Amino acid sequence: VINIITRKAKKKFEASAGIRYAGRNQQNYKDTPKDHSQYKYRIHLDKPNLNTNLSLGLNLGKFTMNTDVLYKSFDGYQLFDKKPLVKYFTAYNTTITEELSKTPTSISGYEDVQVAHKMDYRFSKRLKVQLKGSYYMLNKYDFQADNIFEKSEDYTYGGSIDYTISDKSSLVASVHTDHYNRYDKYELKSGRRLEYKNNIIQPRIVYSTTALDKQTITAGLEYYRESLFSDKFETGVKENKSQWYATAFLQDDWSINKQFSVIAGLRCDYHEKYGTNLTPKASVMYKIFPFTVRFNYARGYRSPSIKELYMNWIYGNSKLKPETNNYISLSGEYVNSWININANVYSNWFRNKIEGMWSNDQTELHYINIGKSRLAGVETMCKIQINRHINVHGAYNYLYTSKDADGVRLSSSSPHSGNIRAEYNTRIPRYATVVNLSGNIMGKKKFDV
Repeated sequence: VINIITRKAKKKFEASAGIRYAGRNQQNYKDTPKDHSQYKYRIHLDKPNLNTNLSLGLNLGKFTMNTDVLYKSFDGYQLFDKKPLVKYFTAYNTTITEELSKTPTSISGYEDVQVAHKMDYRFSKRLKVQLKGSYYMLNKYDFQADNIFEKSEDYTYGGSIDYTISDKSSLVASVHTDHYNRYDKYELKSGRRLEYKNNIIQPRIVYSTTALDKQTITAGLEYYRESLFSDKFETGVKENKSQWYATAFLQDDWSINKQFSVIAGLRCDYHEKYGTNLTPKASVMYKIFPFTVRFNYARGYRSPSIKELYMNWIYGNSKLKPETNNYISLSGEYVNSWININANVYSNWFRNKIEGMWSNDQTELHYINIGKSRLAGVETMCKIQINRHINVHGAYNYLYTSKDADGVRLSSSSPHSGNIRAEYNTRIPRYATVVNLSGNIMGKKKFDV
């Protein structure tokens, strides 16, 4: 997981740094001599629990720049069972006690480096250019004394050009690329072996105009290409798979008057394998204080990913069809100075939904198409301001999940869920106090095993 948030510098120069250190989870080896055959393996497992960060910012008016660097390390440790595992099977009213495991559960150690860099330059009031990139490196140190560890690297780079054509029209062109590689890295000699590679390129161009009265027209083009190199395909040997699709879209956001507005859009996808597909959407809002009513319709479309088509460790399916759906919702909102009530009713009809199904004693995950299925539900929310110090917030959700003829469950979420929160706040000179009490309820759900 890469988690870098780069903010724009406000001063000419800004810098900040931080460090956090914690004791080791477990000392696996102590005082290993450097000439030991397992020296690197041992010191990697006993890395310190360290978390450091450095942030630099520059703001020279037209030119701004931000760089963030993070480094983390974590030592590996092992967990040993003190009690045997006890399993109770409700359907058979049977309890099984397994033997105490003598094999520990190993938690791998790691170190990672994250770097993110962003530059903005405003040539004029109409033209702005941005360049950005990031680097991520992860070394994962397991308890196998084979002098090999897993090394992952990810590079992203791209940029955008934002051009204001006129006071009412603008054009934004951007490109994003992502290159991820995973290797087996040797500890006692130089070199590494490529095991997995995933490349993505995604250019995009969007035009927006408000030239028409009370309307915002947005149109754009997008291209997406992905390639994947792995030995986890059906053939079992390392090979490269790729696919691409192109998209054109058009949307009209029309504020007819203060009470009534409409959004309508159309998206056209062309996939190299599945051809052309059109997906429309429409949204209508009517507002007359204190009531607001919204109606939405959208048709969805999703083509299978490379992993879903070809992978064999999660059993891809090259015969998969694209997934489509039709979604509608109707919501209403009531707002005044002390209460806010919101309710939403929705339904989603799927055709050829792509789902992963466990089989063979839950040891194999197979991707399949589910012919016809449906998700529907009700979402409600209420917030009450009792006085200037006390407010209460509550919500309730109901989810209906259909099954196809084979009994495939589309969602693992509970049919019923809700939450409530009461909050008290007060402020006196130089002090502010907030006290809240909250609770959540989750209805029972069925697990298919």
